[in-house]
Amino acid sequence: MVVACGQPYECDGASDCVPGPTSSAPTLTALARITPSTTPVPTDTATPLPTWTQTPLPPTEAPTFTPAPPPTGTPLPGIGRTGISGIVLVGPQCPVVRVGEECPDKPYEADIDVYDASGAFVTRVRSDVYGEFFVDVPAGDYRLEPRSPGVLPSASPIDVTVLDGRTTRVVVQYDSGIR
Repeated sequence: MVVACGQPYECDGASDCVPGPTSSAPTLTALARITPSTTPVPTDTATPLPTWTQTPLPPTEAPTFTPAPPPTGTPLPGIGRTGISGIVLVGPQCPVVRVGEECPDKPYEADIDVYDASGAFVTRVRSDVYGEFFVDVPAGDYRLEPRSPGVLPSASPIDVTVLDGRTTRVVVQYDSGIR
């Protein structure tokens, strides 16, 4: 008997391993056949030491990947809703970028004030650790004013038009001040 993935499997050495009588484990696909053997024992050892030899099984069809169905329940922010979604980034991150090297902007947690077309404050939204945010607002024109903790990083206001039943996607770009 062999234990794999915490489940017992019966192996007779002549065939592939199959779940044992007390196992309800999923099918185990063997990649190699392992057979026990014994080797000569040093004279100072009382019993033979077991060793294992591995014989690769013939190649089989490559496994296929079936993606999991989309989750049910609460829709992702902004999907099928009226509002503004976006990502907040801060950069540059490197003072000098050489050819062939990448230095991408990083997601940034920030507060963003939302004002309507008349200039009235609507709400404040905060991006998450991945820089993502969503705010439910009715169709109309809005101004997003990113807030800064000090002089830097800083970002410019963004004017946004939201259509009924649609989500308007924006990128809020903060300047890190690195040159």
